[in-house]
Amino acid sequence: MAATLMLGGCAQEEIIQGNNGQDAPGVHVRLAGAAGSITRATTVAADDDEKSVRNVLAVLYDTHDGFYKTVEASQVGTTNEYTFIVEKDATYNIYLVANADAYLQKSLEEIPLGSKADDETYGLAKIVATQAPDVPNTFLMVSKYPEKVTTRITEKQSIGEVHMERLAARFDLVNKAEGITVNKLTFTNRTLRSTVLTDNVMSAQSEWFENREYDDLNLEGEKETGNTYSKKIYTYENYSVKGDMTLPKLTIEYTEGDQTKTHEISLIDPSATAGTTLAIKRNHLYRIVLTKAGKLDFDVQVLDWDTDEDLAYEDIPLILPDDEQEELNKNLMVYDLFTEYNVKSLDTSNKVVTFYDKLTNDADLSSYFNFNTFKKSGFFADDAVFTDVENNTYRIPTIGETQLLVPLFDAEYTPEMVEYNADNKRIIHSPRGRLNVSSVYSDWFDERVYLKNNADLSQNKANIETENQNGFTGASIFANGRQTLEFRVNTTTFEFDNNGSYISEGPAYGIRFKGTDQYAAYKWEMQLIPGSMTEYYVSIKIKALKQDSNVTLEDIVDNRSYWSKNYIEYKFPMSGAIKVENNKPTGNIWKKNTFAHILCSTVTNHDGIRATGLGLSYDYFYGMRFSLTSYVPLRLIKCK
Repeated sequence: MAATLMLGGCAQEEIIQGNNGQDAPGVHVRLAGAAGSITRATTVAADDDEKSVRNVLAVLYDTHDGFYKTVEASQVGTTNEYTFIVEKDATYNIYLVANADAYLQKSLEEIPLGSKADDETYGLAKIVATQAPDVPNTFLMVSKYPEKVTTRITEKQSIGEVHMERLAARFDLVNKAEGITVNKLTFTNRTLRSTVLTDNVMSAQSEWFENREYDDLNLEGEKETGNTYSKKIYTYENYSVKGDMTLPKLTIEYTEGDQTKTHEISLIDPSATAGTTLAIKRNHLYRIVLTKAGKLDFDVQVLDWDTDEDLAYEDIPLILPDDEQEELNKNLMVYDLFTEYNVKSLDTSNKVVTFYDKLTNDADLSSYFNFNTFKKSGFFADDAVFTDVENNTYRIPTIGETQLLVPLFDAEYTPEMVEYNADNKRIIHSPRGRLNVSSVYSDWFDERVYLKNNADLSQNKANIETENQNGFTGASIFANGRQTLEFRVNTTTFEFDNNGSYISEGPAYGIRFKGTDQYAAYKWEMQLIPGSMTEYYVSIKIKALKQDSNVTLEDIVDNRSYWSKNYIEYKFPMSGAIKVENNKPTGNIWKKNTFAHILCSTVTNHDGIRATGLGLSYDYFYGMRFSLTSYVPLRLIKCK
């Protein structure tokens, strides 16, 4: 790879190191590990090879011009803060790589100038993947997502805290089988490359795997405490499934008396449905304990590599059997709640409704509806329903019901979620694309859902703690995923801050309503409508979680295998709204291909009486407010 990069790349400038001071000019960043464990990427004891940070590289991609350079960061004293200088003032996406060996560092420095992070030949993920999981005395760590920063060479810019992730997983073998001596272990399908910067699905390419022999064990069985062969078996993650050719397997060769035997250890989740593969995850310790009660047997323990404590959530498999997941999904209120498509037309005299039969942003003008019109016609009453030609009945959703799809951050009950800028404009924290570090609320908070309206169409906020049918309160947390889409629009109809015709976006993820029977994982993602290169829709995927599940964001973010099936999904075309001037519709479609608005039956008194609805755009997804005279699309609730 290094030779190829030197032949095809451009000459690089020398690495510039930052000044070694907390207030010095340059880009400053604090390293932290995965949530809940500060030891996963901090500068702890230098002799602890598995945890130490020995060097940090910042890989810089100009947001307009592509790859700029790889810069070596300097540690500030003995802290976990690092700093580096960028000579060219611009806006960059910055990836951090810790503990790169000399080969990887050289490869990162020689990325061709102007190439993209996802380049098929010189992409960052492909290069990082070249470092083996057991390079002596160093363990590779990376930041999963790019941090965006605009540099000024004479000023200090602080990225803040960046979570680094150790890529390797470790295996320990503990021999408690008295009379057994383990001589050799063969690791079949040991993974040589990590997918930390790509999807959570292992490649089938043969060069990503090897069969590795460890032939120096000489591990005699000790019944009470066991003899341990530790800190020598490392691999990268493996999410292969049963029957996959890349399924990991351990085979031990041992002696018992004067006989030499072999014993095969299949990595099967002991607490899951029979035959469920045990996923090998980054930064986890897998302890294989050999025992002997008549014949040789083993137990697999999944531990926190840093603390050696049991990871409780491993007792509940992340990917459940199809029928079990479907039953969980059916218990959610949101299951089969909304119609599949937006309303196409609605006869206000006989209340007969028709729906689109496919995803499209080319909506008819009759497909946009006005809150005031519905209110004057009495369509928001509790008993107001619409029928289709088959006499199925439907009604308009409340804003609380659409909160089952997206978070609604309301200053009236979550003031900690709201900030105001210098112009006193409200900033709402909600799942967004990776635009800035404050774009996702990444700590647990209580999210309240009010499902019903009062007679005046305001939210009914009474008795949600005791009457679940009226609402509930659960803990929620959100995170961003990696870039999945290069979003392109005509800049003559929509303005972007960066003067370009595109903006890159990734999905947002959430774990919502913990502590309630609505506990679920969420994925919000903007996608192209099939067959189109210019029309977009927003996909909302939901998977119910077991009440006792301790699933983490790390488990679901960018985990394609988890989101490949057995989810509830709603799709909202980005058909915009009709532009209104002087309280009258102009007939011109506004924000087509960039926004999906859905009308609700609830009003809010915030900043005067306003209509509420679902707001989905290229960079944020949340409950929104708009004028009572706005004309927007309509999605209905199925009457059960």
